[in-house]
Amino acid sequence: MDYMYQIILEYAQELDLSNIRTGFQTYEHILQSLKYLQKYKDYVLCLQKANRSEILLHGLDMYMLTVTDAKEKSFFEKCELYYYSGALYNIFLHWIRDGMNEDIEVVAQIIYDHVKHNRYDMTGVPLEIFPKEPQQ
Repeated sequence: MDYMYQIILEYAQELDLSNIRTGFQTYEHILQSLKYLQKYKDYVLCLQKANRSEILLHGLDMYMLTVTDAKEKSFFEKCELYYYSGALYNIFLHWIRDGMNEDIEVVAQIIYDHVKHNRYDMTGVPLEIFPKEPQQ
């Protein structure tokens, strides 16, 4: 999980945080995240082969909870984020496992089409992202 934490931390550091509150589930952000995760496709495929692909899911969950400042919220308040991170995980895993034959822009558009009318409300979320190493 430490390596996944580093991958997610690096991604968060590359983000343009000026629009994270309104740009969290935009087409551009989704495309950027797919392109970023694509760099680690060999690592993800290795995790899957070892039956440990849930490490990616935990990384996506950690990212979602952190950027939305939802770590201390109730389970029910987190469900929407778990739903979204689970969908990203499943789509990404199948896409890379199947050889990434589909155009990445089309994959991002499909994801965006499903979230554009039901986006997570991030109003008032502080921008301190990944302030310290996660507890083990």
